[in-house]
Amino acid sequence: MILRAVDKKVSSVMERLFCFVPHLWCLVVGVSLFQLAQLLNIDAHNAQRIVQLGLFGFSLFIALLAVLCSDSAISNSPRFSNSNAGLLVVASMMTIVGIVGSLIGARFPVWALLDLEYLLMLLGGGWIIFLSLQKAALVHWRLLGGAVVIAMLLFSFRSFVEVLIASPFSNKLTATPAFTNIRTYANLAVIFIPLSCLALTGSPGVGRVFLVWLVNVFWVWVLVLTEARAALLALGVGVGWVALRYGRSGLVALAGALSVLFVSSLIYLLVPVLEADGWVRDITSSSGRWELWSLSWRYFVDSFPFGIGGMMFAADGRLAHASPHNVFFTLMAEWGALVVAGGVLFFSFLIQQSRRNPKGESPSAKVMIPVVWAVIAGFVNAQFSGAHIGSFSSMALILAFGAYSALRFPAHLSQKERPIRGLPTRLILIILFCIWGHASFLSYKLHIISEDRRGTCLELASGKLYPRIWVQGRLDCGL
Repeated sequence: MILRAVDKKVSSVMERLFCFVPHLWCLVVGVSLFQLAQLLNIDAHNAQRIVQLGLFGFSLFIALLAVLCSDSAISNSPRFSNSNAGLLVVASMMTIVGIVGSLIGARFPVWALLDLEYLLMLLGGGWIIFLSLQKAALVHWRLLGGAVVIAMLLFSFRSFVEVLIASPFSNKLTATPAFTNIRTYANLAVIFIPLSCLALTGSPGVGRVFLVWLVNVFWVWVLVLTEARAALLALGVGVGWVALRYGRSGLVALAGALSVLFVSSLIYLLVPVLEADGWVRDITSSSGRWELWSLSWRYFVDSFPFGIGGMMFAADGRLAHASPHNVFFTLMAEWGALVVAGGVLFFSFLIQQSRRNPKGESPSAKVMIPVVWAVIAGFVNAQFSGAHIGSFSSMALILAFGAYSALRFPAHLSQKERPIRGLPTRLILIILFCIWGHASFLSYKLHIISEDRRGTCLELASGKLYPRIWVQGRLDCGL
């Protein structure tokens, strides 16, 4: 009797802990942005990668414990129709054949394998977020928004102090002290800004509304200050979509976003902190994107249908950018036509199933709007950036997409629904845990090589380094 009560208590604790994995991600990111790199005395990019690997491993561990201790922690799954099972089989076969061919043909197969394991970790992380939020109550979504706001406040405080001390300054990294590249900040901002609005679910008081509005004003001000065109465009497209899709609630979100942009722009104009006035870049330029995308297309055609291999854009003999700054061109060039086609078929299958899947209780518009806004903004921004490669930006992406999947495939509350069978779920988690372990080992080996060759690569690249996994992202430099 006592053992049964203890077991029930442990199961309840693990189930609750698993439900707060997304919140933990946001809080750890916020603390890391505050001062982690300085405490560890290493590059911010490398510090964030270490945090990412650690969070993935911890999340997998918590998920596995939750499944072992309590089947109800991950108990309900969307029921997939068998009518399109053939589509799923074809997608799987194309993807597997494409991956094998790409690994075999890669210049450095071991680093291509690391890139594959990294992508699988991202998918696994998104799956964990999906499962942890599938049965989330309104209070869980509000707390998730609160965790995002706390993370944003921690960064804002440090950024504000740096700007206050250094003003006027010319190096715009002053405003993004936790990042070695201002674009990695923008890649995170396009997700965190919308998700912060989750803190307004329920019946928020004036103080809470003002706090969320104020922190967003600061983050958008940093975007304007750093000339983050893609991020501003992505946020605009996202909020425009929800305004058209969600009626009055969407229009309220649009009005709030416009007020934030207006005040941020006003501060930028009236409180100059830069030595140079106005934007110094040509806003009509592609910043080298057209050249990178053209090169990616040539790789895609020349290496059809398998691609040049994962992460091999960083091993093509050019001391230039280590990625095409576009998620689709990255997949096309590095993993080839078969993997891209298989992925498109798989997502088509998921879209069809989401329309057929029985819905639970309809989520509140105050929950759906921030999540949809984040997904669309993240998707648009990923067409102009390497957001899926960056540590925190990739975590933010899968956080948004995992949350959206949880809303599209809600847990069925009826006891008549068939639960996920324990063995397959545990097996998937164990496989993901092994992938994480091997990827961490390969990442450590690559880090040693990167550090040993950093000076050589820095000299050859005329003073510039291009991060992929670690700061020195050129796989062919010095190897």
